[in-house]
Amino acid sequence: MDVNKKEEALILVNELIQSDSKNIKLWKLRARVNGDMGNVQSAINDLRQAIEIAPREPLLLYWRARYSIEYLDFKRAIIDCNKIVDIEEESGALYYTSSAKLFRAICNYELGNRDAIIQDIGEISTEEMVFIGPVKYVVSDLIAASRAG
Repeated sequence: MDVNKKEEALILVNELIQSDSKNIKLWKLRARVNGDMGNVQSAINDLRQAIEIAPREPLLLYWRARYSIEYLDFKRAIIDCNKIVDIEEESGALYYTSSAKLFRAICNYELGNRDAIIQDIGEISTEEMVFIGPVKYVVSDLIAASRAG
């Protein structure tokens, strides 16, 4: 999507949010548009609004953790990842748990928390790592770094 179309999309979503400010789908959509435009802090703020409406929605926490990592706010990302794991373990629906543990390992790597890296990586099965996809290269770097320390 080119810049003009993203700006048009942002204007449209802004108008829709004005008329339906409790719609988490709109907040999530605006976060994605903002993120795609490089407005990471705005994306995080949009997700904060959505999370205020639906605080136990793992997908919203997943996206905020992802953007927080991009924004280098590793502590915020860890908090969101912890919430994802807690919510999903309580409900039994483990859709984002592996990604949350991987994100948490990346954050702990950046923060120098070696033991936390080893714990999270150890809890992600090989099948889940393959499912997570392109980040397997990051995982192998994390494993090598944690073993070297």
